[in-house]
Amino acid sequence: WSRMRLEGSWMSHTCGGTPIPVMQPVLATLDSWARNPQCLLSLEADFDVELCVTLHQFDARLNSASPFPFEDQLRQIFLCIMHMDGSERLTVFDKKRIVRHNGASAATPLSQRRSVLLQTQLKSPGRYAIVPSIWEPELPKGSQVPFVLTLHLNCDAEKFFVEASEAEGWGANAKKK
Repeated sequence: WSRMRLEGSWMSHTCGGTPIPVMQPVLATLDSWARNPQCLLSLEADFDVELCVTLHQFDARLNSASPFPFEDQLRQIFLCIMHMDGSERLTVFDKKRIVRHNGASAATPLSQRRSVLLQTQLKSPGRYAIVPSIWEPELPKGSQVPFVLTLHLNCDAEKFFVEASEAEGWGANAKKK
């Protein structure tokens, strides 16, 4: 297995919300969702690749002013993996693009937890977008919500490539292991 850890953050210009109707009112739109950071994954293996992705937000236990279960510190988070068709990045949320394997969707439920885990099988060769989001489509100017995305793939590190732009809120410290 190969592993990669990426640090990122949602900011006023990299936060687009989650446009799924699991809570009302739905604040995000299909178009606003595309502002979320997108991690582009290219696979070049000769076999389908198993992928486990974990999205972590700040550990609320580190804020002593926050009482258990830390609901005032944890955001509603969502993670999905979408097929790419050669375009540089997704410009709209299209649920038909969400990867499906054996009938299961490569999308987590919206969850107010510290982390969510997503496991799926991806066709290789192929190109995919891994998109983390929070419920809110907007953040106040100057605010920042940090997160960590960890990828585990059952292929050699030379068989996958990741693009995560700093302009979209990704840090410059992505490392494969």
